[in-house]
Parts: sequence; structure tokens; C-alpha cells
Amino acid sequence: MKTVVFWGAGATASLGIRTTREQSAFVRDLASETPLDERVRKALGGNAHPPWDHALRDLLTILGDGRSVAEATDVDDREIDAMRRNWNTTDDLRRRIRTLRATYDWPSLKVIVKACPGSRSSEGNGESKSDEGFKINDLFNVMDLHSQSATDSMRTIYFSRRNRSGAQKAL
Repeated sequence: MKTVVFWGAGATASLGIRTTREQSAFVRDLASETPLDERVRKALGGNAHPPWDHALRDLLTILGDGRSVAEATDVDDREIDAMRRNWNTTDDLRRRIRTLRATYDWPSLKVIVKACPGSRSSEGNGESKSDEGFKINDLFNVMDLHSQSATDSMRTIYFSRRNRSGAQKAL
């Protein structure tokens, strides 16, 4: 197997792939609090054509857009209809939706985007000072810090249990 990596200085732009700045705007726009149709239209910009905007809107609906993190396991008829439009089997659609949500936690990602520097909601008044404020690198850094924190917590729990069990055996 061979891997191709496109790195820096506009290499991706010449292939028609979003640049880092455009990816930042795309994620920021999708994670905002405006109605879903508006967010998808704004994020896709000139590429907002029926097969793409419908598919993206359905995907975000399936992933629980508009739900809180606590409601992630709830599935309603609107979400099942979106899944049915994009899934060609008669599998248990509720189970499939929950599996996708466990893998792609959209409500949590929206919360993390809002906590990032430069996001509209982190500016205090709901508006960013410029469209350049939110950077996808900040999102990656925040996620990395939290995953490291979770890993450290799990390591601490594991070792403290191991030490406790060793102490119990010694007694």
C-alpha cells in the first residue's frame, strides 16, 4: 500500500480541497447555533447543491444535531427518516444511528468548538471579531489536551487499583 500526503503551501487548494483556513470556517459555520439549513448553506458556500447539502444536513441530523450531549442516545422519527434516505438496508436504524453517534460525537464536538479561542460564542456576545478568529488547529489542540487528560486519568485509576490489589495480596 502506498500513501500520498499533500503538505502545506496551498498544495491542497490546487486540488480543489479546502485549505486549513477554509476548513476552520466550515467547521465553525456548521457548529454555530443558527438553524441547520442556514449553517449547511453557509458552510458549503458555492458548493451548496441538492445532493451535497441534503446529504450533509441528513448526516448532521443523524448525528444528533440540536440535541444535547445527554440526549445523544435518543432517536426520533426525523432522524430515522434521514437515516433511511441514506442507508440502503432494513437494519435496525435506531441501533445504527446510536453506533454512528458513539463513533462521531457531533454534539460534543459542537461544545468543544464553542470553547475554542476565536469561536463566536467564546467572544462573549455571540459574534466573532472576524471570520479568521476560529482556527481548526485550536480545535485539534483542545481535543488533544482533553484526550491526554482522559488518558492520564485512566492511567491513574489503573495504577491505583493495581497498587491497591498488590497491597491487599501482601496483607
